[in-house]
Parts: sequence; C-alpha cells; structure tokens
Amino acid sequence: MMLNLPELILILLITLLVFGVNKLPAIGKAVAHLRLKYTQGLADNYIDSPISQPANSTKPGTRPQPVEDAEYEAPSAEKKD
Repeated sequence: MMLNLPELILILLITLLVFGVNKLPAIGKAVAHLRLKYTQGLADNYIDSPISQPANSTKPGTRPQPVEDAEYEAPSAEKKD
C-alpha cells in the first residue's frame, strides 16, 4: 500500500498541528533512529535464527538419534491437610 502525495500532506499537517513546529525535527530524528534500529534488528535475527542454523541437522536419508526420556516422577495422589 503506497501513500499518495495528498495523503502524505494530510499526515504532515496533522502531525504539525499535534506536535508543533519546534518538535518536528526531533520527531523526524527519532523516527529515523527507530527505523534504523528496526532494520538492524531484523538483520540480526535473520542471521542468528535457529531456522538458518538447525540444531540437530542430519544428512538426507539418515534417521535422527532418539532422545532418551529423563526420569520422571509422577505427582503423588496423597492429599495434604
């Protein structure tokens, strides 16, 4: 969805009325900083994601090793008064 020029002008006028002329440069700087951090975070998550580096990769045609069950104690049915 692309915004056309009239829609962008309307958004700019509304922000101008809400925040005032003096705050617009600070708001622009904050938005640019947030956008930069967001794109850097997306790039970092893509590189470090477990999908890109599988934990237990196996060769095609081989079976994965079975995971041994840990000892598990069922909770007792005794009621404590």
